[in-house]
Amino acid sequence: MDIDLNTGAPPSPARTLQLAEAFAEIARVLNHTTLDHAAFGVPANVDRVLREYVAAVGRMPEFLSHLACWVALEDGTDRIGVPSGEWAGQPHTAVTALQVRLDAARASAASLRTDLEYAAQVTSDLAEADPEEDGSGS
Repeated sequence: MDIDLNTGAPPSPARTLQLAEAFAEIARVLNHTTLDHAAFGVPANVDRVLREYVAAVGRMPEFLSHLACWVALEDGTDRIGVPSGEWAGQPHTAVTALQVRLDAARASAASLRTDLEYAAQVTSDLAEADPEEDGSGS
């Protein structure tokens, strides 16, 4: 997969989709890779990987806000249609329902970030055990 991560690249629907697909694929590969105990090597790497995940999760509320804003702007100019499904023929109601769910997702992402930050406080103290110590902590 060849993907340009330049934040200055011009936006386009194709690039947005490519970035979203890459994000999903990276999550899938990271999940698969970390099934193997050898994926981390040392406790410090667990801390670094977790902190990168915290950064990614921390960016989710902004991204979800961008989705909500785009849909609201399109709805405001009557460019959203709902031809089928639960909200068929009710685009404004569908957009309102979407906004509610995106608000909940933003709150969940913020809560997840907080929990992961607390976890990172623990991982920052982890280190390889010294074979000279007996593990009792004294």
